[in-house]
Amino acid sequence: MSKVLLTERFISSPKRVPETGRVDFQDAMVPGLSLRVTSTGHRSFNLIARYPANPKNPTRRSIGEYGAIDLDEARSRAREWLGMLRKGVDPKVAEAERQAAEKRAHTHTFAMVAAAFIERHAVKLSKAADAKRSIEMEFVARWGQRSVTSVTPTEVAEAVRAIVNRGSPYQAHNALGYLRRMYNWAIGTHEFGVTESPVERLKPADPMAH
Repeated sequence: MSKVLLTERFISSPKRVPETGRVDFQDAMVPGLSLRVTSTGHRSFNLIARYPANPKNPTRRSIGEYGAIDLDEARSRAREWLGMLRKGVDPKVAEAERQAAEKRAHTHTFAMVAAAFIERHAVKLSKAADAKRSIEMEFVARWGQRSVTSVTPTEVAEAVRAIVNRGSPYQAHNALGYLRRMYNWAIGTHEFGVTESPVERLKPADPMAH
């Protein structure tokens, strides 16, 4: 396959459409990047490289259809994939993991995990009603539709400090304790994608100090 410096004009030209079958044009700028044009006029970008699943032989993988992405995007994505491959990372696996993480972020909201905690664990506490009220009023109201993993220690401190500032330090102490329990419980379930707690290094005295 001869190399050619791909341009938008070159790609869109009707001269590139073969009478039958398909033809490939390898980009002279980015190694492995190629344009495939079929007799129907369909154009797509591909990256020919050695992927972890089959490292012995170069394999062609689609980067995207022309029109859905342009040449600059195709080159950028090809470079990104080549960078991953140099580190031994399969771009397809990385993308699947990214999509899974994105799905978890949308599915495992703070409100959903809080509801599960209240129903399955907090209900067993001696002060179950207080735990439910504190978590819902102080935290779900703030972060309900956000991913449960997106809450930061700074935000927790701000939420607890707000309770203190309205003259309820005892309630603030309890609310922080319930939130700590919730995150520790979520980590222990291995169910919600929570691997660390924003409350872990936060001492009750920290956000309550004036």
